[in-house]
Amino acid sequence: MAKIRWRTHRSVTTRWRRHFMRIELIHANEFSDSDRTHWRQLQLANPSLDSPYFHPNFTAAVNAVRSETHIAVFRDLAGRALGYLPMERIGRDAARPIGGRLSDYQAIIGPNDIAFGAQEFLRGCKLSRFQFDHWLTSQPCFSAAFYTTDGSPYLDLSEGFPAYEKTRREMGADELKQTQRKARKVGREVGELRLVFHDESENAWQQLLAWKSEQYERTNATDIFAYPWTRQLLENMARDRDAEFGGVINTLYAGDTLLAAHYGLYADGVLHWWFPTYSQEYQKYSPGRILLLELARQSGDLGISKIDLGRGMTSYKMRTMTGITEVGDGTVDLSPLRKFATDTWRRTLERVRNSPLRAPARVPGRVYYRVREWFEFR
Repeated sequence: MAKIRWRTHRSVTTRWRRHFMRIELIHANEFSDSDRTHWRQLQLANPSLDSPYFHPNFTAAVNAVRSETHIAVFRDLAGRALGYLPMERIGRDAARPIGGRLSDYQAIIGPNDIAFGAQEFLRGCKLSRFQFDHWLTSQPCFSAAFYTTDGSPYLDLSEGFPAYEKTRREMGADELKQTQRKARKVGREVGELRLVFHDESENAWQQLLAWKSEQYERTNATDIFAYPWTRQLLENMARDRDAEFGGVINTLYAGDTLLAAHYGLYADGVLHWWFPTYSQEYQKYSPGRILLLELARQSGDLGISKIDLGRGMTSYKMRTMTGITEVGDGTVDLSPLRKFATDTWRRTLERVRNSPLRAPARVPGRVYYRVREWFEFR
């Protein structure tokens, strides 16, 4: 059986450490073209920063729709920038990584072993609190503040789809065969399958929004698209996409019938699986999984070397992945009292989830969840 790769990249720069004189926080509007060029150089030098979320254009896109976008710059004694951390300020003295809850990966753009203390970071940025939920564990600077860690599964397509198929067979999963059977079935019963890598039609975009909003309502989840800035961000990234970075709307048709749609981020050969959705009328064919399969199957022609499925070890991800990138969530805080209260609240929630009180706690839990989500996305 093939071995699953846990992708943490701790060996990238572990033989030496970086030291710097200061940390400064600047507004994203002050970021120059030369800064952006250096950012890209640092990103490309570190394989663990291959996600589209680490591309400078993602930060620029968020800055276009959010006013409190800042960048922490880590400098050495000579004043040279060693790394960048894009973030959004919350109120007067708190911050979170760029994009907030929309960001599926968070890290410093630079070597993995940039050395500093969490409190030193907060004071340098004139913050009292920094909260994250998808931090790369390959960067240990905040590891002491992790509450939990989780995996973000991915499909390695760098050697082509046949090699990916072989790896999945060795892992003993039949998900691909089942999906391929359903693809043939829908082709016979509905129409010939057709994949569009970036569907620019207004109908595809509006149908994706409608299906996803219906899904959020059906599952009692927060409708991310109900917030004007999130929708504007996605529209901008799809409209302004270029060969280097952008939002893409992948669609799957059977004849002229739209079966599934997905909004993802693409950069440097990596497609991030972000907002997948499909027609409930054709759900028996698993159109969302067929769309993912077709993207993988045509990856060589599309220039895709990896499809990242995002955080969460759900069953369908585990049946299609070839490796995992580890991420963590946590908070660094200058206030011992506030940190104690936060830690206590987290431990209480975990105990309730694992106790007989889980069922009766769902209703107030949903209310708390909705309020928290409103603050996260407002």
